[in-house]
Amino acid sequence: MDHLGTSLEYRTIANTPAGHRQLVSWAQNCNVARVAVEGSGTFGRPMAVTAVGAGLDVREVPPQLTARFRRRGRTQTKTD
Repeated sequence: MDHLGTSLEYRTIANTPAGHRQLVSWAQNCNVARVAVEGSGTFGRPMAVTAVGAGLDVREVPPQLTARFRRRGRTQTKTD
């Protein structure tokens, strides 16, 4: 997303160690400095730890905001 909240690219990445590395690599290749993780208990923690370890700024997003985005976006399903 850009600073106005416009989606620039959509990507599905597995919540696995390989997926976490894929996310970091993609973010670094796109010169992304900040990533957001949905606050869903401890489910996003491993990805957040990997991203922080790679030097990315990680922010937690409340589930209510991601639900609102899903209603506006391409799909209404939660993909985690």
